[in-house]
Amino acid sequence: MPARKSAKKTARSSKETGTAAVVAKAKKRAAKSPKDPPHTLLDALHRAIDDDSGARLTRAAESLLDRAAGGEHWAIKELADRLDGRPNPATGERRRPVTVEVVRFADSTSE
Repeated sequence: MPARKSAKKTARSSKETGTAAVVAKAKKRAAKSPKDPPHTLLDALHRAIDDDSGARLTRAAESLLDRAAGGEHWAIKELADRLDGRPNPATGERRRPVTVEVVRFADSTSE
């Protein structure tokens, strides 16, 4: 009987996976071949950011903050998604109906 392989997956360090790794790889590619055309949008963005020392990126972030402060819903949502993360989709559970009861109290000064 052949030996069974363990079903457990080995955890990779944060350096090997995730957004940070993708960004680091793109920066390496962009740094190695500055004259070659960028291969991905991420490469192109990193080159553009490096070309002006991040000044346009800073202006874009400030503009986003200004629009969110001005009450634009899309800007508020974008900030919330970036800072808090996007909410998880429903897990398939059925939502139970919520009953709301409005209670009014009599004003004691009107008696």
